[in-house]
Amino acid sequence: MTTGTAPRRHTPDIFDSNNWYAYSAASGTFSQISDPATQCSSYSYKSDGQLCVSVGANSISKFIANGNFLNWVAASKLDIQKKILTGGKYESNSLLMESRGCLGRRYVKKVQVKNSSSATYFLTLGVRPPEAGEKLSPADDTTRIESTRLPPPALTTRPASAP
Repeated sequence: MTTGTAPRRHTPDIFDSNNWYAYSAASGTFSQISDPATQCSSYSYKSDGQLCVSVGANSISKFIANGNFLNWVAASKLDIQKKILTGGKYESNSLLMESRGCLGRRYVKKVQVKNSSSATYFLTLGVRPPEAGEKLSPADDTTRIESTRLPPPALTTRPASAP
């Protein structure tokens, strides 16, 4: 499990680090957005300069994040090593992130967020390969990001200790 903030170096770039992206549950994809500050103003939890999230009754209802944060979340240790040593895996001039680093299991990353009262919480995200029904093609091994704990406590007041 990794806890912290998105590093600024050695992370494979799937998302443009200078842009912000909103997640659409309907399409299951991230789309680039403009004016993240205005959009973030209505969100329940924030990590300054990285992400904004709102939590509904049983799930995360709204999620936007900057590209650097999404690159950090999605990158496995294998992706980072491959990027440093060989430049990464490319297909059609696009860098691919592969979910192979944990034998097909999810790995967990946590990030600190604050609510409007500045109380600190931790958002837990699981990164995993696609399940059989999610694959876009037989060769699809691209990364999936999910909240591993739904509220309560999708956001916890303290980080769980590493196993």
